[in-house]
Order: sequence, then structure tokens, then C-alpha cells
Amino acid sequence: MLKGYGEEGKGGPKIAFGTLAGPFGGRFNPRSNTITFDTQKFDVASGGRSQSFGQLFAIETGHEGQHYVDRMLRRLGASQREYRAYDVSSMVAQGLEVPSYYTNPDEQRGLLWDSLWY
Repeated sequence: MLKGYGEEGKGGPKIAFGTLAGPFGGRFNPRSNTITFDTQKFDVASGGRSQSFGQLFAIETGHEGQHYVDRMLRRLGASQREYRAYDVSSMVAQGLEVPSYYTNPDEQRGLLWDSLWY
């Protein structure tokens, strides 16, 4: 997945850091080819999270990276794109042996992967 990000200045997505509306820690904008991360959303002191900052950032990097990879697949609908991105989120979490959650636009959370399942 990280290979999809490429080398700086060599055609990969632009990476930005800033405040994002809603509960999401990252967002891919296909018009500007930019992935923006809101690192305040990775604050482990809030929200009762069981993952570290680095683990949350890794999970979000995989998720948004999949959106970047899927950008040219016009045949995929929005729900298919999101499914594929959350699939990557759960795989990264599994590799890190931490739980992973999804958050919908209404800020409701659900469990994607839990290391206790393995």
C-alpha cells in the first residue's frame, strides 16, 4: 500500500495536514490528488481509543492510500470504494494486532477488526 504513495515529487498524491470536518482522520480529494490527515483525530487521550497515535496513523494511511489507488477505477461505486478502504484498514490493524473501527458520518463507531478474534 505504501508503494502507492510513491516518492516525493514523483507523481504520487500530495500529502497535507490540517483540520478536517467530522470524525474522520484522513480524506482523499481526487480533484486535487491530495490526502489530508487530521492528526488531532489520532489523539489517544480522547475517545477511549485502545490504539497508539502511530497505530491510528498507520491504519488511516492504509485507508486513504486505498482511496488513492482506487481513484481511476470508475466502475466502483462509492460504497465499493469505502468497503475496499476499510478492508485495508482492518488488514493493517490485524498486522499491528490492535482493534480497528469504522466511523460513519453520524459519528457512530463499529468494530472492523479485533485482535481477540485471531
